[in-house]
Amino acid sequence: MASAFALTVLRLGVSLALFAYVLPQLVLRPAWPAILRLFGDSPAATLIVGQLLVHAAVFVAVNGMYAVLYAGYVPQLDRYRVIPKPWPWQRDEATRAAFWASVRSAITAIAFNNLALGLPLAWLTYRGPRTLAEAGGGGYGDVSLATFPSVATMAWQLVACVVVEDTLFYWSHRLLHTPWLYRHVHKTHHAWWHTISLAAEHAHPVEWALGNALPFIAGPQLVGAHTAFLYVWMVLRIASTLDGHSGYCFPWSLVRLWPPSGEEHDAHHSVNVGNFGSSLPVWDAVCGTGIAHSRVVAAKLREPRVGDTAVAPGGDGGDSDEAHAAKQAEPADERAPGSERRVHSGDGRSSSGGGARRRVGAAS
Repeated sequence: MASAFALTVLRLGVSLALFAYVLPQLVLRPAWPAILRLFGDSPAATLIVGQLLVHAAVFVAVNGMYAVLYAGYVPQLDRYRVIPKPWPWQRDEATRAAFWASVRSAITAIAFNNLALGLPLAWLTYRGPRTLAEAGGGGYGDVSLATFPSVATMAWQLVACVVVEDTLFYWSHRLLHTPWLYRHVHKTHHAWWHTISLAAEHAHPVEWALGNALPFIAGPQLVGAHTAFLYVWMVLRIASTLDGHSGYCFPWSLVRLWPPSGEEHDAHHSVNVGNFGSSLPVWDAVCGTGIAHSRVVAAKLREPRVGDTAVAPGGDGGDSDEAHAAKQAEPADERAPGSERRVHSGDGRSSSGGGARRRVGAAS
């Protein structure tokens, strides 16, 4: 136990060094004059368009890395699979068709959210402090090389933003699990039962704005972050959420700050409750909403394999309002994952029993 804790602390130390020193000071700072010229020395373009490009680059690169693993080119890493069951594309024809339909839906939703919502929201968050930022006087949106954040500034702002993001994410996530919002908004994300990295950002526009974008940007706004910090923060958060949905749990991951992540978030998607946090276990511990992943794994492995990732008739992947509300009312440590399977009928109702969960085989 002590050795595991020591290794976790060591990994966190290396992660902090990577995101407070290596990436900003050794990569971004030397390139910053060229980055400013690329955006015509415009603070607005550097922040708004720049963060969109950073997001796209990290999203494509990390998903590409996981695609190599999903294709089976590195079987030695299969030992780090969260659930040792066949991937959706390795199953029957109906499951494969449902999976690829979900992939197309995810790509469309992600593109819409980031372009149609992301760019306007980035502009709105920049408008307030723009005068101070454009004068090179510090504050959110500043792009001056003279005020480029130091290692110490990067470090404390990263810690502050992790705490702010996790707090806002936890409570917005719990709100999204109330019956009406779950059924009409959050169920889009929970259609993925067997998660993959692409599923991380597949969300209803309302959830994307209030549950993802707001927790992400609130921290940098509060600490008055330089745009260079925003780039680093973007890399960390995108890589972290893709890691958390990837279906793998690598003990050496430098973006998995502290549970919950791969295993804990997989448990959340499996039973639709508990483990609401983003990067830290604090609020789940305080509010008693944590779920032990080992119990969920045991339940999953007991479930029948036939059709357990197929799309239910009616195309709905989540629990009904009544079933979800019933789960929410149970204390987290009293839920029996093995009894939480639901078979959905065409009219949207769900019933408990020995049948397999019928969901899309593969996002908070």
